[in-house]
Amino acid sequence: MYNQYNTSSFLQMKGFNLSSESVIPAFLFATLSYMIILFCNLTLILTIVLNRSLHQPMYLILLNLPINDLIGSSALFPQLIKEILRNSGIMQYSACVAQAFFIHIYAAGTVFNLILIAVLFFLLLRLPRCRSEMTNPYCDNASLLTLVCADTTINNIYGLLISAFSQLVANGIVLYTYLRILIACFRSKRSDTKAKALQTCATHLIVFLLLECLGLFTIISYRLSNVSPHFRRFMGLSTLIFPPTLNPIIYGLKTKEIREKVLNFLKNRMFSS
Repeated sequence: MYNQYNTSSFLQMKGFNLSSESVIPAFLFATLSYMIILFCNLTLILTIVLNRSLHQPMYLILLNLPINDLIGSSALFPQLIKEILRNSGIMQYSACVAQAFFIHIYAAGTVFNLILIAVLFFLLLRLPRCRSEMTNPYCDNASLLTLVCADTTINNIYGLLISAFSQLVANGIVLYTYLRILIACFRSKRSDTKAKALQTCATHLIVFLLLECLGLFTIISYRLSNVSPHFRRFMGLSTLIFPPTLNPIIYGLKTKEIREKVLNFLKNRMFSS
């Protein structure tokens, strides 16, 4: 029944259409960005893991951030760098589903567990596929649903429900946490404590709100036909590039205890070599 459609095991991705002069700069930019993300997040992970003094609940919870960022960036960058060099716009369907799965694990990593995301992709893979042309240079659930030639109502409802639930839970937890921190700090009689609390909360909230706004726009943009596909791709890629770069700096390196351990670690490595 579905043989009349294009059900190739390879997908035609919407590439960047780079000119021959742009390939090398794009490759260097993508590779450098990935190296920075790897270095910052791995440094933060090793600092927390290797220092027993940081084996406390606050820092162990913080450890989730760089691990989650590495999952998201590693799901995107290797495939992106390979595509920049090949410029073929072709990707295996199985690899596309795997990339989308880990991108969604990254996007929902601070709120959901693996079971909920697995259900999302179980609902996707049960449907017949009749197209092979993607609308983005990366894979996610919404773009994979455009390849389906069946009713996707259940998928859309489930996807919107877990997106709405994640926003409520994540924003509720963040709001409650920062309110408690600010109340405790303003009750302190030390003025320097209040200033430090405001500065720390402000920088943390900037990165969190950046991720929330980029992710929310990407989800909504698939339901709006008049949104530029180029702008949608840029916003989607920004969700996978900027937070993993900023998180280890804002959340980790600005924390005094972690910053001191990182500097000591780097000094020891430099002098020992």
